[in-house]
Amino acid sequence: MDEYQDGPEEIPAMPSRWPTTFGIIAIVFGVFGMLVAGSQIAQFLMYSENGLMSKAMAGASSSGSAPEATDMFTSMSETYQEHGQRNMIAQGTLAVLALVLLVAGILLLMRRRVSKPILQGWAFAKILVGIAATYFSTKFSIDLQAKMFEDIASSGGAGASLSTTTGVLGAMQWGMFVLTVIWLCAFPVLILIWLNRAPIKRDIAAGPSWK
Repeated sequence: MDEYQDGPEEIPAMPSRWPTTFGIIAIVFGVFGMLVAGSQIAQFLMYSENGLMSKAMAGASSSGSAPEATDMFTSMSETYQEHGQRNMIAQGTLAVLALVLLVAGILLLMRRRVSKPILQGWAFAKILVGIAATYFSTKFSIDLQAKMFEDIASSGGAGASLSTTTGVLGAMQWGMFVLTVIWLCAFPVLILIWLNRAPIKRDIAAGPSWK
């Protein structure tokens, strides 16, 4: 009888796949978020007091060409400037959060344990800032539409029908606000639920591929 008996060979555990999936999604959302926030900031800067569009409108007004169109553009510029500061702050914060998400996605792909608290912090901040930014954006859109319809009515448009149209469009904007908030919160809520699952906690804490 052999003195030594071979035991069963240990099969190395396969690394979990969810960090790759979530990491790629986080990187894509992070890049997309920075592009969207950057475009929004650029739009408000163009209509700022010294922005390109404001200067063009001032030039058109001084030349006296197309007064109705000039009045409408002037109202648009005033609305942009009225809502500009808080919207740019909100969009700037979203751009920073998008960068944080991008970094967290890269760390998650590299299976770094520090990615977990970064993602959890990002998720809470994204929900709060996302709701605030969406509210500011919706309020701006409603006010901009109201100003444009006021200018049309003052230039001889049908006031009653325009008032009804404004109300309908306003209701649609608030409906879009609800849908946008649901969309913005979907991924952060998923992240919070997923990272709080017991198997995921054990994988991050004791997984051999994590550092």
